[in-house]
Amino acid sequence: MKDRLVPAAIIPAILDLAIKNRMNVEKIFSRAKVDPAVVSHGGTFVSIEQELTLFEAAYQEMNNPAFGILLGESIQYNSLDLVGQLVATSKNVQEALDELFQFKDLITPFTSFTLTTKGQEATLVFSVDSTLVKDNLAVHHDLVASTIVTIANAIIPNGLNLKKACFVHSETPYADQYHRVFNAPVEFGCLRNALVFNRSILQEPLLTSYPEYHSGVKTLLSDTLL
Repeated sequence: MKDRLVPAAIIPAILDLAIKNRMNVEKIFSRAKVDPAVVSHGGTFVSIEQELTLFEAAYQEMNNPAFGILLGESIQYNSLDLVGQLVATSKNVQEALDELFQFKDLITPFTSFTLTTKGQEATLVFSVDSTLVKDNLAVHHDLVASTIVTIANAIIPNGLNLKKACFVHSETPYADQYHRVFNAPVEFGCLRNALVFNRSILQEPLLTSYPEYHSGVKTLLSDTLL
């Protein structure tokens, strides 16, 4: 799987975070053997191994345990190639999640998602493949949750409005960052990573909904999976 190519969404996000925090950008990209100039070209892809190496290099250079949360805030839907466009142009949150589940291997093949509903609550559960992501797994959990919430808040009229966020890893020393990004209670040492929100939000129309464009993008992605 490490040879699989994925959209280089992490490159502009790392560049943005590095510049804001005065990090050594050249050192980060040199260690990962990735030319940062590729960010200027649309449709750029990197291997899974390169993406993970970039992540670890930037994490070490920044030396901030909240790195995953901060990086997730820098990732936007339009940097996730066609999958990001498909999600954003969905008619509502439910359809956006359905599309993410179907095509997630094209952008994050080492992450799994499921959605459950019970009563008035909806729970988005996610996990990261520890056979591929062997280092700093908790930071990757932070990244996934932060990215989802950041993108959701950008395309849902009133945001995701989390009821709580749950993580399998132990409590961290940067609780203020969790509460700032998620604006909800955060629990640690849980049996699963999960974002819990009101079930009614699943039917919320998206600000970026575009049915005609959505249909065309889905056709392209469906052909890619064949």
